Amino acid sequence: MSKEQVFLLVAAAGLTPIALAYGLIPATTVPMLYGVEIDSVNIAHIFRAVMGLYLAMVIFWILGATREPLRFPALCSVVVFMGAWPVLTTRSTPKPRVSQATRAT
Repeated sequence: MSKEQVFLLVAAAGLTPIALAYGLIPATTVPMLYGVEIDSVNIAHIFRAVMGLYLAMVIFWILGATREPLRFPALCSVVVFMGAWPVLTTRSTPKPRVSQATRAT
């Protein structure tokens, strides 16, 4: 088994519990993990849709690990998927404001 295959299988194994935490029972897991209450069916369905997208990525990565023609596209999708997390987190995190009094010192 090549290192690319192992990498794809480890990435798939790591994403699977995250996907299931989002969508299996969102009314229970989302408040526990994020402190956000799920108060409507529509929000629960959004989290289930995210679970479906994550599971589709998991399946694609497993197929990439087992089939040579899909290996490079699967590796590229891992890079894009895992690279988007820190970029989007950095861009969405509000930056602390520095007051004029703090700047003067």
